[in-house]
Amino acid sequence: NSNHFLSFETAGIGIVGSIRGNGSKGIQLAQNGIADYAEYMPKDKKEGIPDGALVCLLENGLVAKCTEEKNNIVGVASPNPLIIGGENLGDGSVAVGLTGIVETRVSTIGGDIKPGDMIGVSETAGAGAKAKESGLVAGRALEAYDSDGQGKIKVLVNPGWYTSGEEVAMS
Repeated sequence: NSNHFLSFETAGIGIVGSIRGNGSKGIQLAQNGIADYAEYMPKDKKEGIPDGALVCLLENGLVAKCTEEKNNIVGVASPNPLIIGGENLGDGSVAVGLTGIVETRVSTIGGDIKPGDMIGVSETAGAGAKAKESGLVAGRALEAYDSDGQGKIKVLVNPGWYTSGEEVAMS
C-alpha cells in the first residue's frame, strides 16, 4: 500500500502494524491481530495478574483478579493493547483492556459458553464464566468454550451490567 507512513516489523513475523494514510485527509492506525484500548491500573506489587484475567477494582483503588467476592469488573488484563494510557508502574500496575477484543480466561463452571453469551466472574480467581445472574460483566463471548477446566476465548470487552438477557454499558 503506497499510503504507509510508518510500518512496524518484528523479526521473523513481518509487518505487525502501521500508521498510514486513509485515502482521504486522515490517517489510520492499524495492528495485525486482535487489539484493544487499555489503561495501566495500579495493583499490589505482590499479586500477579495473568494476561486474560478478569480484573476488578478494590475499595482501596487498586485492581486485582476478580472473584465472587471481588466482583467490581473494570476489564481484562491485556497482552496486546493497541492504545494504552496511564502510568506503567512495573510490578505495581497491569494493562487492563477496557474496550475491544481480548483473549480472556474462562471456565465452564457456569455452563458451556456460546458466542454472544455475557461473561461475568466465576469462583475461580481471574477466570470468567457464562453470566447466569444479574451483575457486572466483562463483555460478550465471541467464541464458544465447552472444555473442562480453564481456557481462553476472544471476548468483546465492554464492562457493564447484565440483567435478564439485557446488558447496559457503563457510562
